[in-house]
Amino acid sequence: METGIMGSIYTTVEGLLDHIHDNIKSSNPFGVGDSAEDLQFKSFLNRIKELKSKPRFTLVLDDPLANSFIYSNLYPEPDPQITVKEYERTQEQNEELGITDMKTD
Repeated sequence: METGIMGSIYTTVEGLLDHIHDNIKSSNPFGVGDSAEDLQFKSFLNRIKELKSKPRFTLVLDDPLANSFIYSNLYPEPDPQITVKEYERTQEQNEELGITDMKTD
């Protein structure tokens, strides 16, 4: 999925999947009119819905501004189902976010 914002939401993984599904469906021109018969698009939306019934899958949240919060009911102990990887933003990410052009003096 392309970089973008989905707005501020406080939700579960299931709720996030619903939000992604609805957002893609409502904002994509291939989801309405004659294009609504596009089987590839419908299949993609169905795969998003099907994730909710899978016992396990991997969800990657790439958040270069570190604005995401994932609750763990095991906190402060580590949660074996959550992996956090911190990284340095790329120059491209800094440019997309307008960080490269910021004047801080």
